[in-house]
Amino acid sequence: MSINDDTLIENYLLGKLSGEERSLFEQRLENDPEFNKKFRFEKQLFETLDPEDWSFSEADSSDEISAYKKLFASEKTKIIKKAIGEANTQYKRDRKINRRNWLLYSSAAIIAILISVFTWYDSGPSMEQLYSDNLDLEDLPSLVTRGEDNPEDLIRAQQLFEGRQYLKTIEILNTSLKSSKKNLAAKYQYLGISQMELNYTDDAENTFTLLIESNLIDAQKGHWYKALLYLKMKDSEKAIKTLQKIRSEKLYNYKKANKILKELI
Repeated sequence: MSINDDTLIENYLLGKLSGEERSLFEQRLENDPEFNKKFRFEKQLFETLDPEDWSFSEADSSDEISAYKKLFASEKTKIIKKAIGEANTQYKRDRKINRRNWLLYSSAAIIAILISVFTWYDSGPSMEQLYSDNLDLEDLPSLVTRGEDNPEDLIRAQQLFEGRQYLKTIEILNTSLKSSKKNLAAKYQYLGISQMELNYTDDAENTFTLLIESNLIDAQKGHWYKALLYLKMKDSEKAIKTLQKIRSEKLYNYKKANKILKELI
């Protein structure tokens, strides 16, 4: 492909051809497959790199396209687009530059934008991170009641839980629940969290349901722990539904629930 053809294609795309030249150009597109192929490639490159031609269909309402719209409206992307535009202008001013090098420069710029897209799209906290950030073990009631004679098994369960030995904690608490209903809400919380940490998701969900249905003072905490469980499971639908219930009914940790919802929705 000669330089004349490059110039011809560029002038056509820029609308610089006369009526007769344009007619001859379009006739050649119909009769010369190789020239047509080259033209389509150049047209795609031209449209991709032209700063004025970055646009999306107004009818497209998918989440990803909406996310990309926000990205391309960001200041970072405007800077990248401006740099591409300036490079394109410089190329047009300097006809001595090797076209292959320009294509390499263009490709590098496009890759930079794609990296920005995926970095931006994945920049929010993960559901696992939201789970970790909001699991506050310091807020748990104690299994051991001060000023009373406490069963040795609960003292041991408290120590094991604090040492993150969740499997042994589960064994002790399951046995304790069968023999005594004392301190029931705390037992359910320690048991459910231990199961959740070990990814015993079905068991944890059942335990938190028992806490909710217990009608104890701490019963509403079961909804909060269920929301955390769904985050850990990466089940966004259940997590959002549970968090919305907590927020709307102003249950335990409803303010935190609202903050998490802002991250998820």
